[in-house]
Amino acid sequence: MLSEKLKSFINPIIDFCSLEFPKKCSCCETEYVDFKHFIEQTTPIGSVTGGTPDGSVKRDIFGILSWVNCACGSTMIISCMDVQKGMYQIFKEVVINEAQTQNTTPETILNEIRQEIRQKIVS
Repeated sequence: MLSEKLKSFINPIIDFCSLEFPKKCSCCETEYVDFKHFIEQTTPIGSVTGGTPDGSVKRDIFGILSWVNCACGSTMIISCMDVQKGMYQIFKEVVINEAQTQNTTPETILNEIRQEIRQKIVS
């Protein structure tokens, strides 16, 4: 369960991710006009990661919200990088601290955040 502190990041994350739209699938050229349409029409794949879905390339997990599949099956990415690096650093610290408090991993916390974002957008 996400703490109130982590929940306070949900709206800013949605705002940052919304800046990526409209977005188009490079394979079938489906256009996702906004973040809500994107969330409703794609399927998350795997865990939140900062690398490739198969794990062959690892990067900073805090810069990526999730990998998704378009309806055509093509893999797409939605990233959420704070243009103001201050929020990024605070978010990263809160996630790490929350993971330690809950005796879990940052990836688990980030997956919970992804789920919370998806639920909030489609409701």
